[in-house]
Amino acid sequence: MRLTCILTLCSCLLGIGILNASPTRQFIVPFQNFTLNPKATIQAAYTIGQHGLIFCFLNNTMTGGIITWPYQGARGLSSLPIYLKTQPRFEGSFADNSGIITITNNQSKAMVISCLFGF
Repeated sequence: MRLTCILTLCSCLLGIGILNASPTRQFIVPFQNFTLNPKATIQAAYTIGQHGLIFCFLNNTMTGGIITWPYQGARGLSSLPIYLKTQPRFEGSFADNSGIITITNNQSKAMVISCLFGF
């Protein structure tokens, strides 16, 4: 009986934590002018394909935020702005042809972000 009560209490507390957790927004590249609040995170699925590269940036031309992306079984890590590429002829950081980008606002103010394809 006591073990059942403890397990029920733990389940309730875990459920409350999940319900109160802020969800991660999901996008598909390209997207423009999304306002990301402090401490918030978004994920964006992408396929570079024939585009050659993806350019992710803050709309105020500043640097900031944290971006991660997949490349050969690991995750790259940088701040914005960044070019993600699959071909050596472009400037930027190598990325898998398709995957999920994660961007986190580590600043005290909201950031307006965009991720667009380049050629």
